[in-house]
Amino acid sequence: MHLNQTTKEVIKKIQQAEQDKTFHIHIDPAPKVSFIPIDEQYSYDRPWFKEVGYFFLRQLIVKPYRFYANHIWFKTKVKGSSNLNSISGGAIVTCNHINKLDSLVVGHAIKKKKIWYTAMEENNFESPLGSFMRAYGMLSIPKEHSSLRKFYERVEKILEKKEWILFFPEGSEWWCYEKPRPYQIGAFHFAAKHRVPILPLFITFKKTNQFDNQSIEKREFILHILRPIYPRQGYSLNENKQYLKQENERSVWECYHRFYSIDQVTK
Repeated sequence: MHLNQTTKEVIKKIQQAEQDKTFHIHIDPAPKVSFIPIDEQYSYDRPWFKEVGYFFLRQLIVKPYRFYANHIWFKTKVKGSSNLNSISGGAIVTCNHINKLDSLVVGHAIKKKKIWYTAMEENNFESPLGSFMRAYGMLSIPKEHSSLRKFYERVEKILEKKEWILFFPEGSEWWCYEKPRPYQIGAFHFAAKHRVPILPLFITFKKTNQFDNQSIEKREFILHILRPIYPRQGYSLNENKQYLKQENERSVWECYHRFYSIDQVTK
């Protein structure tokens, strides 16, 4: 089974979790393989020779793989690209987490901007796959609170350089789940603290009437780039965190209703 696919067992678990309203649980967890811990010895800074190596990995392996994934597997379409033009500095990007490879969908839609992709520490694999992910821009989030300061400093440095950071505020990946799930607060804390906008993304699906080797229907992806949301002047940090989160959730729910109601009519 390829990384973009799932199993009927996982789909059943998603349906059960939806009934139980346990929207943040990890249905399809990362494989149990060796990973590089984000501990006191870990450095987010990369020596020049590693950056050179990552450059060639991006150009020769990661970008061709991204092209293949979006054009062959997902047949990705992008809507709302004009909403990118108003952001001149750093930004926090949010997206629903609906596939193990959805960061490739985001990178396909926003090619002209440097984006860092947050991921659990357990995804910081020691294997070649981990090297490909780090070359692409993976930004691992530590499990231990003692290492979080290092992560916060890295976020600040990235935003100061006017680069963007992708968060999946739903907190876990649910394969091709159509509805928005409740958001966790972390992404909005960083946007409020550093006074940068939230750029909301939302991925919807078109069913294809084509099936994989497990008889699961394939989907085509439509990534919607929604209007940026800016922190409010005069709001406290906590007020802005809540404001950004609520506006982001409102925006993606509107996108969800707009897309699927049109889709149902056209059927």
